[in-house]
Amino acid sequence: MTRVRIAAGILSLLIILSISSIFLVRRQCRQVLTVLEQLSLAADTGDKEQMHMLCTAAQDRWEEVQGALMCLVSHEKLTSADQAFCRLIPLLEADCDEFEAELATVQTMLMHITQGETPYLTNVF
Repeated sequence: MTRVRIAAGILSLLIILSISSIFLVRRQCRQVLTVLEQLSLAADTGDKEQMHMLCTAAQDRWEEVQGALMCLVSHEKLTSADQAFCRLIPLLEADCDEFEAELATVQTMLMHITQGETPYLTNVF
């Protein structure tokens, strides 16, 4: 009987850790997405100073979040998002038209990271 209790305890612990990791990934990605949405609004108005400030804030936030996500998310997804983040500031400084497209790419990648870690039936089977 004690083996059954130990097994149930271990199984419960694994389920709790899995659910908490889902919420951690969502919260971390949401923090970065919030800054990126503000950056997108600033890009619509064309305020270069605010865009540069928000772009560096988003990149700083991403570097903070990336350490927590390394244990939970595929490194391939994180590397792709990191490469896209690295292109934002040079595109902004070069006053390139591709800045908003790259910003949308980063936002999409973060949304895919969030959705990819959520266990749907299509993800499981």
